[in-house]
Amino acid sequence: MTFGTLLRRSFEVTFRQPGVFFPIALMVNIPLILITIFSGTEVAGDAASLEAIGGPLLVVSMATWLLLQPLQTGAMAYGVFKQMSGESATLSECLGAASQRLIPLLGTTLLAGLVTILGMLMCIIPGILLSFGLFVAIPVVMVERNLGIVDTLKRSWDLTDGYKVTLFVFLLVLGIISFIPSFLLELAPIPVVSTLLPLALQVGLGTVQSVGQGVAYKEMRTAKEGTDTDDLLAVFE
Repeated sequence: MTFGTLLRRSFEVTFRQPGVFFPIALMVNIPLILITIFSGTEVAGDAASLEAIGGPLLVVSMATWLLLQPLQTGAMAYGVFKQMSGESATLSECLGAASQRLIPLLGTTLLAGLVTILGMLMCIIPGILLSFGLFVAIPVVMVERNLGIVDTLKRSWDLTDGYKVTLFVFLLVLGIISFIPSFLLELAPIPVVSTLLPLALQVGLGTVQSVGQGVAYKEMRTAKEGTDTDDLLAVFE
């Protein structure tokens, strides 16, 4: 699996069912959208009152986003497996599959985040390597249900062995695609263009990245173990 293959298939799968993947991302990113709208709104009046409202909104929105983010990637992983098997999944099916694994998804995301942060504090590079090594941890949670959280992270690290450069280039390209238009849009004098359109672009490419996690997991399992998508979907039956 080359980065070009991963990038192409991620976009293909995403846009094969945009009515499923993008609504999931939209629901998950509503807190981020609210923060962006709130922070970019000029409110006349008592600044203290504005701060009193903004503080709790920020805390609640970020907490909600952190809880929902694992659900997004898990739901999209299920949708990816259905797509790559030649079938299609509904929005409710994707969310239902992920909600059944919500606690393991949250636990894995929390531990992966802590490990990555510790790696960053050590010297940045270990944290970067860990982020690539744990790239498919959420799809592992969805499919390989006999594993604990620590074993899930180890499994992701093993699956990504030999593919970390591929993942680096994949994420780098998505970052470049997101940054350049976002930077130009933020220069626009119209608030809705300079604020909301860059956010929409980031949410869209974030969707492709989440889909890419499912695609990468499937491709790695196939390359290393000969596993096909029917095998991955069997666990959901």
